[in-house]
Amino acid sequence: MNVYPVNLTQGALLSCPFKADYSDLANLYHPYLKHRCWFRNVGKITLIAEWGRSAEADTIILADTNCTNFEITIYDNAGSVIDTQNTDDIEFINIFKFPKNEIKRVAITFSGVGELYIGYLFIGNKVELPRFIINPEFTTGIQSESGRTNGGQAYGSLLPTLDTVKVSFIRIPQDKMIIVEDYSQSVQNVIPHIIDLYPEAHEVIAPMYVTLSSAITKTKREEDNFYWNFSLSWQEAR
Repeated sequence: MNVYPVNLTQGALLSCPFKADYSDLANLYHPYLKHRCWFRNVGKITLIAEWGRSAEADTIILADTNCTNFEITIYDNAGSVIDTQNTDDIEFINIFKFPKNEIKRVAITFSGVGELYIGYLFIGNKVELPRFIINPEFTTGIQSESGRTNGGQAYGSLLPTLDTVKVSFIRIPQDKMIIVEDYSQSVQNVIPHIIDLYPEAHEVIAPMYVTLSSAITKTKREEDNFYWNFSLSWQEAR
């Protein structure tokens, strides 16, 4: 299971000459996905992210977009190309992995139909959490309220649903427990981020944009050395 808590995009110099006048490139890392960054459609558009000093990264994520293709080029300190990736198979959350390296500049070229937007851009490192047991629990929260008239007619309004997921971890060694605790401290329950429960099975269980929604209550197992049982839960964010 991978999580993506620390977004280097916030410290990058972002530039794109075709950003819509009413929009803001800072919306690319705004916690509210629906703030989005909008772009004028002039054919192919290139968005640049660069840093004054190189930053270590191994992942780029683009989410909540109406673009129909992406081409990503990653550069090192010397200006040499580390990696290039492209796709026209666009999902709600699109994860691009590359070998961990010190990067200096990222160029993202995209196009589509109509006025274009990107809701979220992550550039940074994955954090690999320990393997959880095989029965994660998924819940779809229904927020709408309904009622009935005396005659039995139902009425109400439909509101967006929010998914939650809970996973349990069994017999986690102390060194892995430290990784989990560092992760939970970095995001707590206020910083939305991407989690990827099954990196090899996105067609069944897609990555999610979430906040951590529970404290970690860990229980030491009754055996020598330090092994822990605990659970984590998240709620979908928008």
